[in-house]
Amino acid sequence: FTDGYQAPKTRQDQVELVGKFFHKQQTYEQKEEIQTQTQTQSSTTTTVVSGEERKAEALKRRDEFLQQQQAISQQLKSSEYKSVSSKSRKQLDEERDAYIQMTVERIRQEALSLSTRVKTEEETRLEMMKKEEERLKREEMMRFEAMKRQEEERRLKEQKR
Repeated sequence: FTDGYQAPKTRQDQVELVGKFFHKQQTYEQKEEIQTQTQTQSSTTTTVVSGEERKAEALKRRDEFLQQQQAISQQLKSSEYKSVSSKSRKQLDEERDAYIQMTVERIRQEALSLSTRVKTEEETRLEMMKKEEERLKREEMMRFEAMKRQEEERRLKEQKR
């Protein structure tokens, strides 16, 4: 359904112009391919050269490492072995028992000091409570005596009237 629209016809010169444009693009792409190929060839040659250099460096490092290993092994062979004194099982058991006894004694001393401290704190607390009770009793007695005096004074005033 075109609604009566008709597209214009292509002319021959338009076809040639488009063909010429595509022909230029293809030649440009061919040039790019040639450039990339030359770049890859040059990069492969540089990688080959750098690879050979790395290989030479690795071989040099390997030789140095082997020389160091030989020097170390010669030092071990030439050095004298020193004997180390070790304790007998009995000595180790005695040391362990002595350490355990010291630990038990230290814990016992700490427990004893803690219990005495708690005992003294409890005694001081009880003493303070007794003092407080005595003070309250004295205050009550003084209040009671003051009330008696006021009562007597009131009686005396009533009798005087």
